[in-house]
Amino acid sequence: MLAASPDVFMMGGDIAGNLEDFNWTLRQFANLPALKVMVPGNHDIWIESKRALLTGLDSGGKYNVHLPKIAEANGFVMLHDRPVAVGEIAIAGCMGWYDYSYRNADLDTTATLTDYARGVWTNPRTGQPHMWNDMQNVWWLKDLHEPAQGLSRAGLCRSDAEITASMATALRAQLAEAVEGGAERVIVVTHFVPSRQLLVYGGTPQDYWNAYHGATTIEAAITGCALVTHAFFGHLHHDTDIKNGKIRYISRPVGYIDSGPITAADRLHVLDV
Repeated sequence: MLAASPDVFMMGGDIAGNLEDFNWTLRQFANLPALKVMVPGNHDIWIESKRALLTGLDSGGKYNVHLPKIAEANGFVMLHDRPVAVGEIAIAGCMGWYDYSYRNADLDTTATLTDYARGVWTNPRTGQPHMWNDMQNVWWLKDLHEPAQGLSRAGLCRSDAEITASMATALRAQLAEAVEGGAERVIVVTHFVPSRQLLVYGGTPQDYWNAYHGATTIEAAITGCALVTHAFFGHLHHDTDIKNGKIRYISRPVGYIDSGPITAADRLHVLDV
């Protein structure tokens, strides 16, 4: 990695589910002489137990307070509230989220919006149940001061639509700041998939999971900025490098910790932009 001498090093999220491991991972790049930027993924804001909520730690607190502090302490910029500049290029980003706008509407008779909000769906053809684990592990509270014990997640937490709207608003503000600041080009980094056209809809259970892969409002923020030339993202577990219109979409996932030996040389993607 050091031999590549990159100007910018980017991480697209899903780094670690707890703060200690998140900190350890970023610390491994302490000697990398580059601008280091990152966005968290949905796994990074998971809450390990309801007990954490009673101590004032929720998913929103992790995203807005704890993760940015850990990133800064390790020489990273967490993209969530401001863009950064590298010469004439601005880099903007956010984690992103989902509001089920990427769903396959053909499934609406068996997977309602209520089902998506619960994160539970039973495939009518096979009888196999499917569960989206964010609905058990993401606790983005409406109010940290409300008592957490004995109340439902739906009653305590912001909806996926509300989280998505806040992400889209933050990204639009960053893109506007980049344009007003005189950037000639903009690179966007998100965790969630930045374009519906990067997903495959083939009448399989994957069509159900697509609902949790991104949102049209965030996609519109990206495509609506004429200066965006590249969009880097995570979340999907396969390599992507596709140009659609003026934007090149790139993902280079590392893989799971138990998927075998992985080296930086295997997965590092060096790109000249």
